[in-house]
Amino acid sequence: MSAGKALISEYETRLAQADALLKEKLKRVEEFEPLLKEKDKALKAIESRISEKSTQLEKVEKPPESLFSVLFADGSAGVFPKEELQPVQTIPKDQFDTLTSLLSGESRIDDTDPYLTYPDESKKWKGMVHCHGRGRSVHLDFRAQISSEYATGWTLFIPKGLSKVPANYAEFKRLVDAEIMPLVKDTMSNPMKKFNCGKKAPEPIEWLSYQGMVQPGEIGATKNEPGFFYIIDSFEVQFGAQKSYFHEYFCNRKIFKGRLIFRLLKNREEWKKTDEGLMTWMAFNALKSPTPYVLSTRAVSKQWVPPVGISALPRNIRTKIPEKFQYWKVKDNRRQVRDALVAEIKKKLIKLDSVSRGQFKFLKQTWRGQKVIREGPSRTQFYFVFKHGDNYFALAVNSDLSASTSVTGVPFSHGAALFHAEGELHPGSKLNPTKATPSKMEVLDSGSASVLSEGKLSKFVLKGKKLTGVWIASQQKDSDMWSIVKAS
Repeated sequence: MSAGKALISEYETRLAQADALLKEKLKRVEEFEPLLKEKDKALKAIESRISEKSTQLEKVEKPPESLFSVLFADGSAGVFPKEELQPVQTIPKDQFDTLTSLLSGESRIDDTDPYLTYPDESKKWKGMVHCHGRGRSVHLDFRAQISSEYATGWTLFIPKGLSKVPANYAEFKRLVDAEIMPLVKDTMSNPMKKFNCGKKAPEPIEWLSYQGMVQPGEIGATKNEPGFFYIIDSFEVQFGAQKSYFHEYFCNRKIFKGRLIFRLLKNREEWKKTDEGLMTWMAFNALKSPTPYVLSTRAVSKQWVPPVGISALPRNIRTKIPEKFQYWKVKDNRRQVRDALVAEIKKKLIKLDSVSRGQFKFLKQTWRGQKVIREGPSRTQFYFVFKHGDNYFALAVNSDLSASTSVTGVPFSHGAALFHAEGELHPGSKLNPTKATPSKMEVLDSGSASVLSEGKLSKFVLKGKKLTGVWIASQQKDSDMWSIVKAS
């Protein structure tokens, strides 16, 4: 065979081998094509779920701008201390992917309304608050753990946005601390101020410790701007009454502290431009009514009690209830047992809890010579002052409380100065506004005190040398006058 024919034969052999290899690869592609189509279909379904969930979150969590000027007209100073917040970095993508996969799934707790369930009171449950920002828009997310897997939550709308779009997480924190936290702190320390709010869908508990920056297009961000999650408070949360229109939580930190109420209210005329319908949710700190709902006269009159095994009380109160009044352990007549407890509280003033613990002083102020001050001419004035942290409750009263079971007085504005006053007071000073008459302040009694307040009523448990036991301070109807009476 000539060299040319041999070369052609070799090429033909190689072409035959290549053709056989190509047919084998085509066969394999045909075998895998259904699998590839199924995988592509699954990926598109996941993308569709994530897109749908992102759209829902955008609608639910975006603060209604038109509502701001109506609900909040004032905000005062105060910055949340940075040292209580943990420094964080941008959220790792694998951690965020885990959370978004949980959010985009179809898993559910069960068919029970998660907002009407009560977690096991023998366990401790975590609560926290995010400041969540996207662009200049910010709001709060209050979250409360209800199981080992899930947390319920509320979106609390902020009546203002940031002054600029933050470039990174550190800048977002600085802007929130300076521009948002003063308003949050002021609102949560004033029972007359409220947050407009709305329920959130149950979320995995990973969100309770999750903070940092997420990239544009991710859940919690916008299409073109990053999102930020900043934990501004973290605490143990305990569950009070849970009703279709009323939710009660007990928290124990500096900002979210005490009895928090989320209440469904009839929409006011000035709010209707928000197009939220006939009702709207409001959140506030019930500082003036710290008594748990289950022990209120309203709960008694409405014949409401929580389910068997649930007290709807914070632990520090629940552990003080005498065994015979522990209604949550009774199956058949727990409402009657609870009613008897409320009656006993009114009758004997059972010390259920010291909502505020501090110190009290009872003082006597005298002047030498004639004097004229705003309260009128007098040579002797008595004061009762209660100190709790940096807060003071003070009354100028008409007689010696240690020698009487009832006195009358008016609020005194200089509680801090009064609590620390003793000895000579110079004329022209805050506590001695006379022009030339010297004055002397004498401490008649002092000691520890605790108080359970409800509206315009304060029940003081005093432990002094002379003043002991339970005393009731109440404001007279349609008057600035107060009375202090020794409980029988």
